[in-house]
Amino acid sequence: MTQAGQATNAKTKPQAPAANTKAAEASAQATTDAAAAAAKEAADKKAAAEAEKVAKAEEAEKAKKAAAEKREVERAEKAKQAEEAKALKAKEREAEAAKRQAEREEKAKLAQADREKKAAEREAAKGDEAKAREAAKAEKAKEREEAKAKAKTEREEAKAKAAADRVAATAERKKARENSAASRHQMWLDRKNAIKSKDARRPKATHAYLTTEGAFSTPQPTSTRGRVLAHIKTLIKPGEQVSIEQLATDCKPFLYGTSVRSYLSKLEELGHLDLIHVPEPKAESDTKTAEGEKAKDTASA
Repeated sequence: MTQAGQATNAKTKPQAPAANTKAAEASAQATTDAAAAAAKEAADKKAAAEAEKVAKAEEAEKAKKAAAEKREVERAEKAKQAEEAKALKAKEREAEAAKRQAEREEKAKLAQADREKKAAEREAAKGDEAKAREAAKAEKAKEREEAKAKAKTEREEAKAKAAADRVAATAERKKARENSAASRHQMWLDRKNAIKSKDARRPKATHAYLTTEGAFSTPQPTSTRGRVLAHIKTLIKPGEQVSIEQLATDCKPFLYGTSVRSYLSKLEELGHLDLIHVPEPKAESDTKTAEGEKAKDTASA
């Protein structure tokens, strides 16, 4: 009980005798003292508990702070190590880059030296090739000149030979013509003489037979003799015959009164025709080939 409570109780209680009063007061004081002691003890315990709690809190705070400081130190150490590792890596990369750069520069130097060497070799080769081309060109020019000179000589020789051959051929043709002309002339004379010698014995010719053998000469197409021969060839083919009477009638417009027999006789002498006697046919045209007897009185050349 508190002192205020005890005082209130003392006022309300009836007054006791003095001895009792002291005893009561002593008891009350003891009670009060006990209560005060208990209150103090409780307060002390509470204070101790509070102090212990504060101490524990302070200890926990210190521990927390120490742990935080430790973590900070560790973090700083790790950050330092990371920076150092980063710096080391950077140095390694720089060293590697420098090494690669040095290798590239060395390779570039070697490549440049190789290019310069090859360029020098190409220039030297170009010079050699140019010399070789010039030599080949000179050789070809020489060969061309020699070929031209040889061709010129061959042309001149061929020209001279051709001229000689032409002269020889001309002489040979002339001689052949002379021989041929002489031969034809002789054959013509022989034929003419043979015809003349037999004219008295053979009957009068009734037909002109177109020979298949070569004649001794060819009359001019515009001459009367040539026109008579051309007309005969329009009527019959070689190996066929036509009547002289028909020819006299057909050729009358350009004979101008001359007998056709005179031209036929000349054509016979030249070997174009054979004048033959054909008996009167029974029923045949004079323009067809005779199937009967053919009297041939002249010797063909």
